[in-house]
Amino acid sequence: MSDYPKARIVVTSRVIGYRRKILTDAGFAHFTLQDLAEKQVATFVERWYVLALSDRPDEAKERRKRIMRSFKDSVSIRQLSGNPMLLTIVAIIGKHQELPRERWKLYDHAVSVLIQHWDVNKRLKDQRVNANFIGEEDKKELLRRLAFNMQGGLGGLAGNYIYHEHLQAEFEGYLKERYSQSPTNATKIARVMIEQFRERNFVLSLYGANLYGFVHRAFLEYFCAMAFVHRFEKTRDMTLEQLKQDV
Repeated sequence: MSDYPKARIVVTSRVIGYRRKILTDAGFAHFTLQDLAEKQVATFVERWYVLALSDRPDEAKERRKRIMRSFKDSVSIRQLSGNPMLLTIVAIIGKHQELPRERWKLYDHAVSVLIQHWDVNKRLKDQRVNANFIGEEDKKELLRRLAFNMQGGLGGLAGNYIYHEHLQAEFEGYLKERYSQSPTNATKIARVMIEQFRERNFVLSLYGANLYGFVHRAFLEYFCAMAFVHRFEKTRDMTLEQLKQDV
């Protein structure tokens, strides 16, 4: 800024991990983006459905009404809709079905929408490695494990990062344990999965310096919570007392 004082620069950051003093010392002014208000949500939804259902204007109108009705009736949907990325996912879900009122079900649908674009096998065909066995539940299990480790790490509840080598090891370990993949295949598949995180803003993204984290903290907290549910209900790795005392 001192070299080019007339240059206009905007720096964006999530609240978690935000270091105000560094930017203050450099002469930056600070602002916090507010959640989208009801009128802004209505404008977004209207324009989104005009494009998504351009050949079906009557259906687009009905879908817009459905979203805004859910926005008024459900606190969970109202909270999610304030974020543009999550609002987009809400619009995608609302295009095909009624929106679930329970917040965890809405997150589950949102994650399913994003996971559909995580196609590992397409990238592995040239390497003669078959990854067709990796389904939606496997991807969710991997993300549950990552979130659980992040929240249980040194950063505590503020933790939302994992180093590339740890991410690679976590994926490889799961592929060997769950599907008895050879070390070579497990390494190739894990590497392609992580490459896709670099190339598209999926649930996880590259933060820089070989650090990965969840794109939105809501997904981190959702997957961590589901990890506890899975350990308590499915695998029985946690007792009720541990849940009450430790969690």
